[in-house]
Amino acid sequence: MRNDHDHRDGVDTGDPRAHDSYTPQSGDPSFDVDAYALELSYRVRTNRLEGRATLSIRIVTATSSIALDLIGLRVSRVRIDGQRRTQHAQGPRKLRITLPRAMQPGETLTLTVEYAGAPSPRRSRWGAIGWEELTDGSLVASQPIGAPTWFPCNDRPDNRATYRIRVTTDAEYTAVATGVLQSRTRSGVRSPPSTRSVCRPPPTSSPSTWVSSNRIGSESASWSPHRRRFAPM
Repeated sequence: MRNDHDHRDGVDTGDPRAHDSYTPQSGDPSFDVDAYALELSYRVRTNRLEGRATLSIRIVTATSSIALDLIGLRVSRVRIDGQRRTQHAQGPRKLRITLPRAMQPGETLTLTVEYAGAPSPRRSRWGAIGWEELTDGSLVASQPIGAPTWFPCNDRPDNRATYRIRVTTDAEYTAVATGVLQSRTRSGVRSPPSTRSVCRPPPTSSPSTWVSSNRIGSESASWSPHRRRFAPM
């Protein structure tokens, strides 16, 4: 069976939709992500991030595999529509996933990726971009190619999606993410106690990965959001 992708971590070939000229090595034009649901757990003192990303995917061009952008974090499990046997291979910049069969434009699937690691910025021609560990917390602003340093994504500026971001972190810290606060809870079950925040973008907004952002800081810190889509937790 012919695979529609070049198996290098660079530019894919054979797709009628071109890669964005500004970031030609990012994204996969054979599919769109319609929705991201991110469940994140972050330990500030050890800079340990554990994540579970659920992506609602719609195929755009016929393909038998897809590739997600992911940098510096190790994948432990991949499932398509709940199937336990999902073949995948992870490289330095891409997570390539073999579909259960060749899929045609318009078909959909749900992809779940579990991953973990110590997130850090990636090197680029614009300098270091992505997840930044601070002296008392963390910060990530994803434009233009920082999103893959904290979640697997189709990092294309033209792929707009909805987001649901749930962040669990140490109780003395506050999480801020792209979107509007839906809920915030504290729990003593986790050792040490934790705080959990859930965000969604405004109903009229479908941002791309370029504007997906996250900030975790001490509740005593004095700072203000620097994007309109941020909302303090």
